[in-house]
Amino acid sequence: MKKAITTSTTILPIALVVGSVLWILPEAGNLLLWGGWFVAVLTTYGWMEMNARLILLRERSRMVTTTFFSSLTAVPLLHSVRWESLLPLALLVMYAFLFASYQKRRPEGYLFHAFFLLGIGSLVLPQLLWLLPLLLCCCLIQLRSLTLGSLSATLMGLLLSIGILLLKSLWFWDFTSFLTTLKTMGAQLIAVDFTYWKDIYCATPATLPPEEWQFLT
Repeated sequence: MKKAITTSTTILPIALVVGSVLWILPEAGNLLLWGGWFVAVLTTYGWMEMNARLILLRERSRMVTTTFFSSLTAVPLLHSVRWESLLPLALLVMYAFLFASYQKRRPEGYLFHAFFLLGIGSLVLPQLLWLLPLLLCCCLIQLRSLTLGSLSATLMGLLLSIGILLLKSLWFWDFTSFLTTLKTMGAQLIAVDFTYWKDIYCATPATLPPEEWQFLT
């Protein structure tokens, strides 16, 4: 039963139909919902094509793409299109370039485009830069495409996104916004919020008087 479900070719169309109805039904006239739905379907199709062409799974399965679209459908906050909605699509294209660089003699172009997309995504979500060490390790060990030349192309791709911001500041002669953007990115990159864990610690029996322990049960 489990294998029949995971290898079925009908599970993805069913998930798309049911998810699309649940996605659009609350407000069919909202263009933001339609935009978010289009990006989600496009990303789902991209994952399916990449899995099929690169043979990432030994058995042909639609569970990865079905789970992806179903997860997006289950979170209504992700239904309306916004800049963050493009991040999964950008990561998909980035992974396609990374996998295409596998054992290539000249992988510089593939890695340049892959890490350029990572740099563009980091402008929206700076925490994506934490993926950089892991991706470099994958390029070195699994993909075997990291050389001195491809490492230089990687750094150029990452810095190109910052260069675009700098050119924009030069064009409008507004360096204040450029510095503000860099400071905001740095703050978001290294910021760690311990408030949640602090509240949990403060609510443990070891930090409360015995007469208040009953409220924790």
